[in-house]
Amino acid sequence: SSSAFARFAHELEWSSLKSSSWFHVSGITPLLGDNAQRSWKAAMHEVLILSTDQLSGLAELLLNTSLEGDSDTVYLHIMSRLIRQLKCKMNAVAEVLGQQALRRADLLSALSQNTEGPIVSVPSFAVDAAEVIEMTLKKMKDAKVLPIFRVKGDAQVAINRGVELASLGCKAMEVTMDSADWQLILSSLHQRLPDVILGVGTVMDDTVSQIPLAKSLGASFALSPIDPIGFIEVCKNLGVLAVPSAFTSNECWSMHRRGARLIKLFHAGLASPAILKAMLDVTPLGENLNILPSGSVSPGNASEWLKAGASIVGMGSNLVGKDISLKPGTAEFHAAVDDWRSKGRPIVEKMLKDLALLTP
Repeated sequence: SSSAFARFAHELEWSSLKSSSWFHVSGITPLLGDNAQRSWKAAMHEVLILSTDQLSGLAELLLNTSLEGDSDTVYLHIMSRLIRQLKCKMNAVAEVLGQQALRRADLLSALSQNTEGPIVSVPSFAVDAAEVIEMTLKKMKDAKVLPIFRVKGDAQVAINRGVELASLGCKAMEVTMDSADWQLILSSLHQRLPDVILGVGTVMDDTVSQIPLAKSLGASFALSPIDPIGFIEVCKNLGVLAVPSAFTSNECWSMHRRGARLIKLFHAGLASPAILKAMLDVTPLGENLNILPSGSVSPGNASEWLKAGASIVGMGSNLVGKDISLKPGTAEFHAAVDDWRSKGRPIVEKMLKDLALLTP
């Protein structure tokens, strides 16, 4: 109530903003006092705010036309005609709030919570990074399953397996940072599988500093079996989706407060789909938390975790095979290859087909 806007006693010249592209009207402003309310109302008289559905309706009602496409160019063309028809006072402050604009507004609202004082300043790169993270999260949810490559054998065997899994329908893959030649594996998969979203895993306190390198090699997300120091914050600044680990609802919520958009439930074998469902049935948790169970998740129980509310499930050797961690040429390696061909691949292929039928 003591802000400059609340104490300003004269009516503001809102028409001076006619060259602006965006005009944001705060819903809390009229509650600051009589002066603020009068200025707010004066501003609202200058502005026409429409959703895309409302714009379409007005276009048909007043202009006898319909929207042809959903681009900004189409919206602005119709808006300019409506402005002339309705004789709005300000030409350039009419605004169409499409889904992308609303998403950016949500991101700005969240990012502005870190700003002190009445003037909110959010760098454009922070909004861009947040949008990339949200896009990555959506792709991972669409993927439903995350193969985890912990490679102790030959890098080329792992690369070939990644290509094979992609051909079966895998849309996301993780290469752990404790793998032999993880940089080569990640960069090779990035080059060969442009439609697969890739990331790194087993990030620890001493490898958080390598996340920029991982991003340059094609990583869009990073997982950890713990909550490394600075992990969430570094990833957030880089536009990389951070996936720290937690086990209890309190631990999950603590990470949510710090901006974690996806949380790894580890070790999931110590819990169950029923326990996850019970946690997410608590409305604030279910509405805000995205959970990735990992550890003892298999093709046989993956669907149960997803039905319980998991956003995506992670699997290691149960999905990628054991041969990637064995030395080629050994008897154990050949046995693992035979096991993959006769049992592993058919099971994975069936699982991916079944998961594709699950409704989100």
